[in-house]
Amino acid sequence: MDRQLCLWSTTETRAAPYSRMLTPAAVTAVSLDSSGAYAATGHADGSLRIWHVPSPEAATEAQRAATDPTAVEGYIRLAAEARLPTADAAAPGGTARVETVAFGPAREDGMPWLAVGGHDRLVHVYELQLPVPAAKGGVRPVGEAWRAASAPRLELVPRGTCRGHGAVVEHVDWSADGRNLISNCSGREAMLWYMPSCQRVASPGSLASDIAWLERGSV
Repeated sequence: MDRQLCLWSTTETRAAPYSRMLTPAAVTAVSLDSSGAYAATGHADGSLRIWHVPSPEAATEAQRAATDPTAVEGYIRLAAEARLPTADAAAPGGTARVETVAFGPAREDGMPWLAVGGHDRLVHVYELQLPVPAAKGGVRPVGEAWRAASAPRLELVPRGTCRGHGAVVEHVDWSADGRNLISNCSGREAMLWYMPSCQRVASPGSLASDIAWLERGSV
């Protein structure tokens, strides 16, 4: 694990990333929100980070104006960081490693939910919040302004914890409406949860198959 967060464009044929960032710890999970404005990374040490990410167009314009047009570092900006509440309480010989992160759909305020799972066998649910003064306008800078601008720090607010898995949580997925979350673990358990209460659905029956999921990769 080389600690790099790399961004590629799905509409371009070049093999190299259009932007990348060296992170403080080994990256074990990544998610990009539906707007393409934020990336979340989970790390081997139990830490969690949110990043402002440039669009391919903004990065390309910045590279054209830069002294070194081949440079792709510096356009991803740190927005928020936290440690899982269980990270410092990991048992000797154990690990707080994050295995999965997943942005949910945008709430009424336009900001997404975030779910995080890993070796602590829990699913942690967060709200990503934009400070009110920074929310005005909503226009991201481009070109050299992207490198020089002070990207607003976001708030990563804990909203609940899903408890019940008996093994490492390996994947989580949100329903398209944000009302449910599904998770599975290395013990081959799949669990369905009500959001944002984090209450487990006791008898899901056919409910999981009837729900429209954002990824459809959890079961």
